[in-house]
Amino acid sequence: MKNLRKVVTVVLAFALVLSLAGCGGGSVKTGKYSLSSMTMDGQDYLAMLKSFAALAGQDIGELGYLEIKDDKNAVLVIQGEDKEVLTYDSDYFYDASSGAKISYKVSGNKITMTEKQDGHSVEMVFKK
Repeated sequence: MKNLRKVVTVVLAFALVLSLAGCGGGSVKTGKYSLSSMTMDGQDYLAMLKSFAALAGQDIGELGYLEIKDDKNAVLVIQGEDKEVLTYDSDYFYDASSGAKISYKVSGNKITMTEKQDGHSVEMVFKK
């Protein structure tokens, strides 16, 4: 009876691990994804940028994009100025220049990147 309980426990634990592993959401598809939202510590950073641009009478156009290449490389551009070349695997994007490790999730044609920077939490959502 004790052995049966151990076997059942191991089987249930294995089933739990498999079910959690299936929650990843999918893999990254190549192409260009436009920045649709960006928050810092829960505050809408894109709305703030748009407000400042409107006050200055400027059109800031496309605020950013993420271009996924098929060779496990990507290009991240924010505000047309900051261009970062990233590599990625199934869990993270890596920025070799800063050493940043950025977690991400894929849901359909949407990529959500989350990073901790200098004590701040930054989330960027890109849509294809």
